[in-house]
Amino acid sequence: MLKRNAYPAICAALLLIAAWSVPSGAHNGSVAFAGPIDGITVDGDLSDWPEGLQQYSIVRVESGSPMEDANDFSGSFRMGHSLSEGKLYLAIEVEDQSTFIDTASGNWDASDGCEVYLDVHGPHGHFDDSNPLQYAIAGVTGRDYGHNIELPAYKGVVERTGTHYVYEWELDLQGRGLQDVVGFDIAVLDRDADGSFSWISWGSQISKASSRSHVGDLQLVTDVASARMDWNTSGAQALVLHVNRLRTALDYLGSPLPDETTALLDSAVRLTDGAATVRLIRQALEPHCLMTVNINPESRVKAAQGQVAPVLIQKDWQQFLVRVYNQAGVTAPLAVSTPEDDSHKWIDARIHTQWPMQGGLSGLELDYRLIQIYSHEAGKRAAVLSFDVGQGTQDLGFRSDVTMTFEVQPRHLVTLGVRDDKGEPTIAAFIVRDQHGRIYPSQADRLPPDFAFHPQVYRGDGESLYLPTGEYTFEVSRGPECLPQTRTVVVGDGPSEQNFDIEQGRNNVRTIGEDLKIGAALTWGPGFDYQKQFFTGAEDVASKSPYLIRYDVEVSGFGSHQSGHLCLLGLSSQIPPGGDSKHHWPTLGLNTLKWAQAQGAVAGPAHSGWGMRVDTDELPNYQVPGYDGIGANEYIVDVTHQVPGPDGALVPAVDFLSMCDTPPVWELNVWYHTLNTGFRTRVSGETDFPCIYGERVGLGRSYVQIDGEVSYAKWVAGVTQGRAYVSDGRSHLLDFQVGDTPMGQRHSEVRLSASGRVTASASVAALLDEQIDQQMDRSLDSKPYWHIEKARKDSSRQVLVELIVNGHAVAEKAITADGALQDVSFDVDIERSSWVAMRIFPSSHTNPVFVIVDDKPIRASTRSAQWCLDSVDKCWSQKERFIDQDEMDDALAAYEHARVVYRNILAESLVD
Repeated sequence: MLKRNAYPAICAALLLIAAWSVPSGAHNGSVAFAGPIDGITVDGDLSDWPEGLQQYSIVRVESGSPMEDANDFSGSFRMGHSLSEGKLYLAIEVEDQSTFIDTASGNWDASDGCEVYLDVHGPHGHFDDSNPLQYAIAGVTGRDYGHNIELPAYKGVVERTGTHYVYEWELDLQGRGLQDVVGFDIAVLDRDADGSFSWISWGSQISKASSRSHVGDLQLVTDVASARMDWNTSGAQALVLHVNRLRTALDYLGSPLPDETTALLDSAVRLTDGAATVRLIRQALEPHCLMTVNINPESRVKAAQGQVAPVLIQKDWQQFLVRVYNQAGVTAPLAVSTPEDDSHKWIDARIHTQWPMQGGLSGLELDYRLIQIYSHEAGKRAAVLSFDVGQGTQDLGFRSDVTMTFEVQPRHLVTLGVRDDKGEPTIAAFIVRDQHGRIYPSQADRLPPDFAFHPQVYRGDGESLYLPTGEYTFEVSRGPECLPQTRTVVVGDGPSEQNFDIEQGRNNVRTIGEDLKIGAALTWGPGFDYQKQFFTGAEDVASKSPYLIRYDVEVSGFGSHQSGHLCLLGLSSQIPPGGDSKHHWPTLGLNTLKWAQAQGAVAGPAHSGWGMRVDTDELPNYQVPGYDGIGANEYIVDVTHQVPGPDGALVPAVDFLSMCDTPPVWELNVWYHTLNTGFRTRVSGETDFPCIYGERVGLGRSYVQIDGEVSYAKWVAGVTQGRAYVSDGRSHLLDFQVGDTPMGQRHSEVRLSASGRVTASASVAALLDEQIDQQMDRSLDSKPYWHIEKARKDSSRQVLVELIVNGHAVAEKAITADGALQDVSFDVDIERSSWVAMRIFPSSHTNPVFVIVDDKPIRASTRSAQWCLDSVDKCWSQKERFIDQDEMDDALAAYEHARVVYRNILAESLVD
């Protein structure tokens, strides 16, 4: 046995990095954890090190000769920290069958040794101009082959017993603690008697002293048990799933994680090693944890304060993470309480268990929960937070309780001035974010009229917001026709004012804030018996011209809804005879339409695309959809029927199809086919707020040309007549006409005695951002379904205006989507009776103008007629079971009528 020798470790280097910074997460991918340890004496004797610490292997031969086998060389290390002393402790153990501890050469690769790299200059992503410190022990003389830079005080010793080396270190963390991630790496130098040399490291890459991107990451954690957690790939996959839910919840609540954190989480997902995945997730999330909760194998709960600063905002909810180390694998809900007497209680706290989070714990060893805290008062406030996973699970000695002192920031009044382009007071939508991207007021628990499920709030002239001191970004808008404003606002320590002049005054469902002139508030299933009290058969008293709102009905959750929801507009009576509720309505949609049309209402399917899915983006296409949803399903039957109107004269059973809130191909395909078979259903824009879209009202819009003063009745009539185009509001097809016939006037007909050429024209405008929206999913069956960004031509700022004849694009013109109004016209030859429209797909679409040749009906396609005929049978196969027995004869007759009509049209159609 050789005598134990203690050698001073020799020096290292600080080098300047290049002019650019390495982004967070750009390191070599290795991640380690260090928990607290005490009582370590750096002397090469490891008997004072605690048992059970995580062992990390040193196996990467990054330079020199490869290892022959495990007997040739093996190395590992463990670590811990004493933050009270500001020290990091390392114990490195090496088995080396051929040792070489001395040489006449002074070169760094002339003997066995050890190098440690430590980047303590700042959290990753916030670098100064320094590179990692390099510490080294080499040979018996402890030669210095570093860069002659004075290092912070440290200790380093080596003990060699036979072929076993121990390198023990005490390094200065220079004030770094649980809030920071430390750059870290280790390399062992292996010089063998045969002259070969190997440089073997923990993390990948060489030249660690000259590049921060070449070292790994060290996370300083709060307990040894969590530091030694090891996970397999399946456990890591489950954790990734739960963390993704956590991210979704934070985004939904308006409290997104910082960009550098999401980058680390994205990197963790891409790792194939389960343990590394979990370590990187912990590295990303630990700095955001207000509390750490440990559940021991007996389900006893212990809690401690986490890393994030306990800062709250008066009279607003704040979200924090809670890290749970669940040794018992319990799946009961984690609960939090504040035991203060109610008379002195200033705080409310709860665990967020609503979508997408689950009510109970996942059962995984590592879990993260969201805690939400509300403060009624400002200033420094202390509270006890007590955690449990069920009655009796609190740990002994009140260790499940944590007493915390919070800094509660006061809010200050910000009065808003909002004026339209005429200088009149109006309402706008405000999205307010702080410098961390958090939304104000918090989306966690808003009070009416503010909604929690979208980021914006609506405020009128003279109304206000309350914000703590700080810098904010205000995004202000009034619907898609208005150019949005973005302004940086600094809120001081007292009341202030902010004035906004809105270009193009754009109003309430809160519709004024989105500049909707007409709003249809539709009473439907869950709230029908309550909401019915607001129906008057006229514009609501809240209307103020030109912003009008009226209560009508959507058949949803009752009656014939399973065959397709129906929008019933302009009703004079909102409930059919036979009852005063929703429970006696017809189960055949056609019977509902007969009742509505008899009172002069306007009717059509809602969210037309549901149940109409096809696996193609082609228009038109000839796939028969499932007819298994709540969109324009029974429409394929009802469109063939005429029913008595208010004066007894026959009128179409269906007036319109709703567009813009379901995938455009699914909506348009059925419309194109029924137009091709000679029916004249029009289209109307729909949002279905907040059921399909919660972002805002008016995502799908009908632009109706109205003569004289605006009224709801005129708007409904314009929809029926087809004096409208539908749009997402970002493109516009104004004054569409064919020949001298404007859309929606003179029955929308152009009559030709024989085939000939017609001119279709419109004034067109569209507005695209100059930069491509990289976040937009451009697939047509992803939200938002209708959006101008999806119409962008390649990477340009152009969109295509298309001329549609019988469902096919026969001509197109590219326009620059800069908001300017442009005249567009097309000359097209019409051989037989056809319908003509314009579109910017998938952003806007006109209603058709019908070009009638030689007084013949439109019979544009045998394939369309066959598609419609096949669709009737498919629809019946899905909807028969929903029809009440007392309406079965009506249903059988209605469907058979549709079959006969389509067979006759098929026989009259001459072209494919």
